Amino acid sequence: IELGVEDAKCINEAIKVNKEIVKLNIGLNKIESEGAIYIAKSLKTNKSLKKLHLHCNNIESKGAMFISEALKINRQLAALDLSSNRIGNKGANFICEAIKVNRTLTKLNLSYNEVMTEGVKVIGDALKVNTSLVILKLNGNQIMVEGARAISESLKINAVLITLEIIKNQLCDESAKAIAEGLKTNRALKKLDVSRNNIGNEGANAIFEAFKINKTLTEFDIVINEIVDGGAIGEALKINRTLRVLDISYNKIGDEGIEIICEGLKTNGELIKLYVNYNQFCAKGKEMLKSMSDINSGLKINKGKGVRTIYERLKIKRELTELGINSNIMNTEGKEVLNLINDINPSCLLYTSDAAD
Repeated sequence: IELGVEDAKCINEAIKVNKEIVKLNIGLNKIESEGAIYIAKSLKTNKSLKKLHLHCNNIESKGAMFISEALKINRQLAALDLSSNRIGNKGANFICEAIKVNRTLTKLNLSYNEVMTEGVKVIGDALKVNTSLVILKLNGNQIMVEGARAISESLKINAVLITLEIIKNQLCDESAKAIAEGLKTNRALKKLDVSRNNIGNEGANAIFEAFKINKTLTEFDIVINEIVDGGAIGEALKINRTLRVLDISYNKIGDEGIEIICEGLKTNGELIKLYVNYNQFCAKGKEMLKSMSDINSGLKINKGKGVRTIYERLKIKRELTELGINSNIMNTEGKEVLNLINDINPSCLLYTSDAAD
């Protein structure tokens, strides 16, 4: 059942008399912009609602305008999810006008909304004056270089934002360099995720150089990018004393890069989780990482166990009917484990060209 405009109207009527509702999730429906009118009316009068999920409702910029007007009045809502609503730059502008004056909203999700550089610039300006947002998700938009510069400038001023996600935003080396400048002076951000972009060595080097100065960031994810050289990572780890979790999985770091990272880990006693899954290091790199785990018992290094891990899980849960592990690198042990999977679950269809171990 998909909720539409009339259903949104009924929700508004119900919320008028409900004084105890704290969370409303009507995501993955079709209330569209006309339905957003009624949800906005609810926000203007309701005194109890704390969390509102409106993702995937196609409210577009017009619906964002109605929600924005409500946010200027509402003093209770703490979390708002507007992801995947095609609000675009215009809709982002409406929402940003609201968060400039709203002092209660702490979590905002604007991911996958077709927000381009101009919209991100407006978001950056809003962050300079907002004093309540602690979590902001902008994944799946098109921040690019100029948008990254706007975010960077806001990080130099903003003193409350703790988590920033800008996954899959067409960020390149220049974008990363811009963000790095913001990190050098920011004193609030604790978690940053720039995964699924096009950041190579130059951009990554700039960010890890900033880590030598930054004293607040505790978790950094740069998964699925284009990093080949681990030099800047290793050098940063020698100096940085605040980072606790680092995920550099799905890059192109080889044995030489892993060796430099391990050198950094020798003097770093603060990092507790390091994820290096699916890079391009071989047996030598794995051995160096294992040695680091032996030396530093407090550090958890996840380098991936491939097919063996799948086999161990399937021994317990055997409902799987299809398993696709195409385009990986399979050694002799991997082939043997695949045979074991077939033995314990003969009804499971295996799709392989090669299998990762």
